[in-house]
Formats: sequence, C-alpha cells, structure tokens
Amino acid sequence: MDTKYIRYFLQVCDDHSFSKAAQNLFLTQQGLSAVIQRLENELGVPLFERSTSGVALTPYGSYVRSQWKHIMEIQDATMSTLNSMRSGYKTVIKVAVSFGVISSLPPQYLDTFERLYPQIHLQLAEYTDQECEEALLQGHADVGFNIFPVDESIFSIHPVVQDYMCILAHESNPLSQLDRVSFKDLRDAKLLLLNNKFKLRHIFDKKCRAAGFEPQIALETMELILIHNFSRMNKGIGVSVYFIGNDLANVKAIPFDTPDCHWKVCACLKKGRAASPAVSAFWNYVLEQPCWHPSKSLRDSSYHRRQK
Repeated sequence: MDTKYIRYFLQVCDDHSFSKAAQNLFLTQQGLSAVIQRLENELGVPLFERSTSGVALTPYGSYVRSQWKHIMEIQDATMSTLNSMRSGYKTVIKVAVSFGVISSLPPQYLDTFERLYPQIHLQLAEYTDQECEEALLQGHADVGFNIFPVDESIFSIHPVVQDYMCILAHESNPLSQLDRVSFKDLRDAKLLLLNNKFKLRHIFDKKCRAAGFEPQIALETMELILIHNFSRMNKGIGVSVYFIGNDLANVKAIPFDTPDCHWKVCACLKKGRAASPAVSAFWNYVLEQPCWHPSKSLRDSSYHRRQK
C-alpha cells in the first residue's frame, strides 16, 4: 500500500471534508475520492460515512486511522533520523532524570552508549520525581530515569538501580550504635527530609504511618546535601540513600530493617508514543543492562581493598 494514500486518508480525517482535504493536498476532489474508494476496496470495509453535512469515520475507519497514524509517525521519525545521520549532525535524545539519579548510574553507563552510537547525543535534564514523569507525558523528554513506583499502565519500565534507604545518625546519637534501624526507632527523632516532590519522602511517610506515628520534621528540603550537612552538624536524623550517605564524616549510614524499604530507579518510556530509531536504539541498550546495586559494589570494593 502506497504511504502517500495513507497520508491522503489521514488528511480527510483531520479536515472532516473531502473538498477541504483536496485543497490542502493540491488534488481535485474527484481524484481524492477515487483514492479513498481504492483504499476501501483494498481493505474491504467502508472508511467514511458520507452525507450532505460532510464525512465521518466509520468504526472501521476509526480503527484504521489509529493504526495508520502510528505508522506514519514512525516513518516520519525514521526519515528525520536518517536525514540527520546523512548530514553528519547528531540525533538528540532528550533524557529526563530525577534528582540524584545520575550519580547512581553504573560507571560509564551513558558514555558507553554514546561510544556505541556516536551519531546520537544524550541531552540530560534533571527534574523532581513528579516533574520527570510530567516531562515524559508532555513530550518534553523521550526517555526518563525516574524513581519507582511509576504507573505501568502509562509507562514501559526497566529497573536500572536499586539501593537501600537509610538514616544518617551523628556518631554522638544513640541510634548510631545500630546496624539496622526500624521505623519505630524514629518515633521521637527530629528528622531531616526531602520534601513531598520526591518519592523517597512518600515512601518514608507511609512507613512511619504504618509504624503508628507522623514524622517530626526538623528540616524539609529539595537538596540532599543539606540533609547530609545538617546530619554532620547533629541537627537531626537524616533520611537518604545508602550509597550517597555512607562516607560522611562523623555520621553513620544505617539501612532500615524493613526488607522492602528500597530506593529504586527505573528507565521509563511512554507507552503508545512512536519511538524514533535513535530512541529505540537507546531503549534496547537500556534493556540489555542488568540492575545495578551501588552499595553492593561499594562493599565488594572495600573487601578487595582490605585483602590487598
């Protein structure tokens, strides 16, 4: 089937009129009608209901429109990428990243992809967790690295990083003597927390309520570094991620004893949106990568250093 005829059909769908679509396509109305008739004969179903007031899609036509629109989006994206590659310009993939995620990715994770595909450039932009999802939904980003959970009815996901949630207790605080901490241990603690734009905060609040209390907030911020600094100053108990907070001076990072209390990063792709060849290449690369556990890597590195 000639894709030119598919475009003619989609133009009639957009204009709701054979005469208007013919004008926009620089065709005669009779010529356009003949093309649509040919398509209907080929498919064996009527695509439009014709009346004096115009044309409307039949149920068959509505289904065909949804499928063919997707096909043409893929074709347009493919040609755009190929043209960029032929001209020597790099194709840009816009990547939305939740705050803190870039430092959690495995070493050389993004660099390796750009070495494999030198004609593709990854353009990164950091957002809060909520804004990261919104950037994908609104089409401001092609791919996202967001904090789990995400709505899997809207996004295709792949796990990328998993680490422990932990508290940061100053060495003078009795909690620093623990190897694991329960949420009940924090009932009377003054807490240093990310604000509610971050899923880490929502997870933490939910666990506190399950333990029977509301968290007492000493600091609420968008910056983990403030939480780390205040923890070093013994201004409260910070809540962070283990691989980030485990090497702070005068502070002990203590994981929670709850098995499901993790900080998880997943790659996200909006379902139903046509992916360009470049985005498809990046997504396939992501799918091939195993989930990274930075704290496990840190422990293994420490072990090997001790053996030396």
